[in-house]
Amino acid sequence: MKNVNAELINLPSCDLPIIELVNVSAGIKLHVSPYTGGEMSSLGIMHNSEWIELLNRADEFGPLPKNVIWRGRAPLLFPAVGRNYTNEQMSVDIDKKNKPPCGYMHYGKKYKIPIHGFVMDLPWELDSFGVNNNIPYAVCRYKSDAVSRKYYPFKYELVSKYELTQEKKVIITYTVLSMSDGMFFSVGNHLTLKYPFTGKDSGYNNGMIKTRATKGFVLSPYGITSEKFNTINYAGGVTLENDKYLDMVIGGYNSVDDLWVDFIDSNAFTLRVEQREVVPSGGMPKMSLEHFYYVFWGQRENNLYCVEPWYGAPNSLNTRKGVVMLNKNESCTWQMELKIIG
Repeated sequence: MKNVNAELINLPSCDLPIIELVNVSAGIKLHVSPYTGGEMSSLGIMHNSEWIELLNRADEFGPLPKNVIWRGRAPLLFPAVGRNYTNEQMSVDIDKKNKPPCGYMHYGKKYKIPIHGFVMDLPWELDSFGVNNNIPYAVCRYKSDAVSRKYYPFKYELVSKYELTQEKKVIITYTVLSMSDGMFFSVGNHLTLKYPFTGKDSGYNNGMIKTRATKGFVLSPYGITSEKFNTINYAGGVTLENDKYLDMVIGGYNSVDDLWVDFIDSNAFTLRVEQREVVPSGGMPKMSLEHFYYVFWGQRENNLYCVEPWYGAPNSLNTRKGVVMLNKNESCTWQMELKIIG
């Protein structure tokens, strides 16, 4: 294996080739699957001289097994994060276990939209891959079409770029280019981790979260955040013993430098997840600090835990709160970063 490399490989689990990025000296490698949502489909870390996989259901692209309700891996959430329900839908009582199909209103027309949007389920194109200044990278691209406009009536282009650095970092950069006026969206990533990281029985409840968020938001029966919140302080860390950390939305960050979460396996290492808007020199921000969130969602029985960076909250397509607004030929770039510490 080359120390730094980017190449097309074939896997039995996927009919089409994927990209493998490797930085051996940094002890990190990942797979990018252009044709299944342009996503990071595997994340390997060198730990104690062994490669270990961090993603739940890494490179598993087939139908979900019985009793598995989430696809895993790390798909992009666009143009929605979480659920969206119209006022009409929320005017009736809801069965928490059988929530209705999501939808939103735009100029008097109701559009159906899957939870978390739809681009994770569509084929993207491989734009390029290689090594630049000793940094392996891959770029994927998706252009809106007739299929996407059934859910979302705008023309746009998405570009995702994956990079591995010498500092044990994965940098994932998403750029949205609008080809329509009045386009609005939220964006996020459903990072789904195997836990414990090493697969050894260190105890799920011993997992720890640290963050500088100050608010834990109250969810409605529809899974929508309300204006209500509890003041939180997780700067010293909290463990996963309490079930509330298995389904939670947090925010209330006081600085763009605070937009991170540390997920800690005391028997292995810490994974830091960060998010930010990348503003071009001389440009104006299109995202506001108050609408950056993280979502925690976990299943002890399946040894998975999600640390999801979001810009925007559930139901943003209806409320228009926490959305990026773009006119024709405008763009916005949102970035997430994963860093191994320890």
